[in-house]
Amino acid sequence: MSWFERSLQGREPEDLDKEVGRFVRASGLDQALTQMCGPFGCRRFVIRYEVQGGKVVLTELETHALPFGGGPPDPRGAEEAFQPLAAAANRLHKNMATSLPWTRGAVSVVRDAGDNMEFIPLFDEDADEAVLADLVVPGPPGHPLEGLSYQDMVAANEAGMETVHGETSRRRGSWSDWEVSEDDKTLTLTHPSGASRHRCKVLGTFHPSTARFSWVSDEPIFEEAIFQTPTFSATLDAVMELGMITVVRLDGSWLFLEGLTEGDDIVLVAVWG
Repeated sequence: MSWFERSLQGREPEDLDKEVGRFVRASGLDQALTQMCGPFGCRRFVIRYEVQGGKVVLTELETHALPFGGGPPDPRGAEEAFQPLAAAANRLHKNMATSLPWTRGAVSVVRDAGDNMEFIPLFDEDADEAVLADLVVPGPPGHPLEGLSYQDMVAANEAGMETVHGETSRRRGSWSDWEVSEDDKTLTLTHPSGASRHRCKVLGTFHPSTARFSWVSDEPIFEEAIFQTPTFSATLDAVMELGMITVVRLDGSWLFLEGLTEGDDIVLVAVWG
C-alpha cells in the first residue's frame, strides 16, 4: 500500500490532495521552488529529500538541459533558494508529523515558457514515482530569452553592444524632459541648453509590476523567435540587454529608457544620433 493510500483514512483523494496542498503552502515550499526556478524560463526537474538525524536534508537534484533552452533551475535562483528550500522542507515535515508523517519525499517541478508552473510533492515509497523521464516536456516553444538563437545573437553582437552601452551611459540623465512624437519616429529631449531631436523607433515596454516585456509593434522587427513573441516574462537587466542588441541590429546609436510615469512601465526606444 502506498503512502497516499495509507493516508486516505476514509477521505476522498481530492480532499487529501487539498490537505497536502495546504501543508505545502504553509511551509513555504512552493515559494522556495518558485524562487529556485528564477524569474523566467522553462524548468523541468525533480528534487529529493529525506530525514537524517531528525533533520530533513536535500539529497538529489535530477534534471537535464532541454533542447529548446532551460530545464535545470536558474543558477542564481538555485543558489539563493537552497537554504529557504531546505528550511521549507523541514517545516513541511514538522507540520505533517502528527497527521501525515513521512521520512523521505520528492517534488517534481515543471514550468513552461508562459510561466505556467506545476509541482507535485510525493512522500515515502510514492516518491519513487517522481522520475524525470516521466515528466511532461514544457515545450517547444521554449522561453525566447533561453533559446539557442538568442544566445547566438548575443555572442555575435557583443562588440556592438559594448558601443551602444557606452553611448547609452554617456547620454543617461542629460535631459530634464522628453517626448516621443505620435508616429513614434522622433524623440525630443529637453536639456538645460535647449531641445534636441533624434530619429528613433519605439521598441516596447517593460512592466515592473508583472515582470513582463511587450513589443510595441504588431509586426516583428526581425525573424528570430524573440522578436516573434509579442510578450514574455523578463527582468529589467534582460530587457536592457535585448534592447541594446536590437539597437545594434537596427544600426542605431543608443538605447533610451525611461519610466512612462513614476514607478510605472518603462519604455525602450532605439535612437539614432
